[in-house]
Amino acid sequence: MLHSITDPYQKSLENNDAFAILTVFSGYGKVVSILATSNDQSYAKNIDDLLGNIKLDKTKKTVATNNTVNTQTSGGNGTFGSVIYTSPSGWNIEKFPDGDILTPADLPKTQFME
Repeated sequence: MLHSITDPYQKSLENNDAFAILTVFSGYGKVVSILATSNDQSYAKNIDDLLGNIKLDKTKKTVATNNTVNTQTSGGNGTFGSVIYTSPSGWNIEKFPDGDILTPADLPKTQFME
């Protein structure tokens, strides 16, 4: 059985509004935490869509890895460990050994999101 808990948080930092959404998925003997941060509410729907399509792989065993990977692609399907996701169209995916970072490709320099 898959469970998820989401805890949003909004704060003004250095005169800029910012928000963070921590979502924890658990099930099939796995636990995955996803943190989304931004200072622009216009990306909230994309974040909701991303979180709404995340699935945990029921069959894959979690294996620790020390491989250094830093590739970047644009949008599409992705996996990290036991997590299966579809990133929003036009978003970049940076892959690291300990997680994937998704950001909009057209993110203005004045905006922050990870």
